[in-house]
Order: sequence, then C-alpha cells, then structure tokens
Amino acid sequence: MRISRLPALLLAMLLTSISALAQPTAAEVLDQMIEAFEARSAGIDNYTVVSDAFTSHYRRSSGSSATRFEVGTVAGQAALGNMTTRFSMDNPYVVRQRFGTGVMLSGEATMGGAPVWVLEVDPAQAGEGLKSMYLFVDQQEWVVRGADLEVSEDGDVRHIEIRFEDFRTTDGLLYPWRSSVHVSGDNAGVDPDELARARASMEEMESRLAHMPPEHAALLRSRLEASMKRIEDLTAGEGLTATFNVSEVRVNQGVPADAF
Repeated sequence: MRISRLPALLLAMLLTSISALAQPTAAEVLDQMIEAFEARSAGIDNYTVVSDAFTSHYRRSSGSSATRFEVGTVAGQAALGNMTTRFSMDNPYVVRQRFGTGVMLSGEATMGGAPVWVLEVDPAQAGEGLKSMYLFVDQQEWVVRGADLEVSEDGDVRHIEIRFEDFRTTDGLLYPWRSSVHVSGDNAGVDPDELARARASMEEMESRLAHMPPEHAALLRSRLEASMKRIEDLTAGEGLTATFNVSEVRVNQGVPADAF
C-alpha cells in the first residue's frame, strides 16, 4: 500500500507561508520602533546617563515634530561637547534616516533571552569600508539589542559585535544599563605597533613575576589580572572587548548647558 506524502507537503508549504506572512517588513519594524520610542519619550525633556566610562546629557531638540535629543558627553574631566551628529542606535529616527532605504528583514533570532528581528543593512547604504551589517531589534520593546558588523580597512577585515543588555525603565525611559563592544579579526582594530608593545609588556611582566617571591608575585598578578587578560587576548588574537556599565539614570532633573 502506497501512502501519498502530498498532504504532508502541502501542510508544510502552508505553515511556511503563514510564518512568512506573520513576519513584518523591515519598514514596518522601523515604524514600530519609532512608535514605541515616541510613546516612551512623551513627557521627557531631558535625562542624564552616568556610566563607568562617561556621563551623557540629553535634552529634547526643538523645531521638529519628531522626537530628537541633543547629546553632550563628559569623559572623566574632559568635556567632549555636542555629540548629536554621531550615529546612535537608541533613536530609531536616526536608524531609519541613515539605513531606511537599504534595510531588509532577514529573519529572527534570540538575543539575551529575547526574540529579535534581524535587519540586514545594505553595505552600500551604510558607508565606505562596511562589508556587512545586521541590527537585532527586540520584538517586544522595539529597541536595538545589538549589531554585528564586518569592516574592511587597509586590507584588514575586522568583526565588531555590539550588545545592549540589562534594559531598565526609569520614569518612562528605557535604557540599557550594560553595553559592550567586541572587536576581532585582523589586528582587532589595534595598530600593529601597539600590539607589538603589548606582547613585549606581557613578556617583561612575566619575567619580573618569575623572579619575585611567590606571595609578592601573587599579589601583583591579582592586581594586574585585568590588564594581563587584555594583553593576553591581544597576543592570542582573541580580540578586544570594552564593557560599559551604567550606575545612574536621571530623568527631567535638568542638564548643564555647557555640556553641549
């Protein structure tokens, strides 16, 4: 007795079609991001984000129906000034303005335990030197949770992974309290001379530790562990990771004018 597989094949095709129909277009994802951003931004005139690397002040721009925030950043004691023109992934208007006509939905994934839409950016639209770029948009909160880029510069190809995690809401403002950037590939974005100096520094440190009393060497090694790990990663070609942790977010408490 021969059993026809036609019904099963038709069912599989039907399920595939339904799944495809359930997925939004890239334009619809960007529209949802803007809608959610506008809803969260209502009533927010300014806010400040304090992290272990910098303090950024945001104030609402005037003269536009779309919500935009000017950004002024301070790193340590150095005021970096107005950073508004820098590309930022936290404002969907900027994302759509820069990539809107060159974005397509390439599928779904999971990031940080959350389902995300994967947007593929046309390299020609994104800028010179970019070989590929993917944005990961949270399907529930409609924020960018990460980005993967491959860039080429002077014959070197580097891979960059950007991640936004630990999203928290402060007086309506949704913001990632932890972010990281990992660079790998050819020289990992580090100048060859810098890499050579890093290797030499590690060898010199190992030589000094070998001639120290064990207890002194253990104490010094523990204090320099983070720096040693960074050098070891560079030497091993594992790339370089920078992590930023937010300690405070203030909403509508005013921002210094001289930050901009």
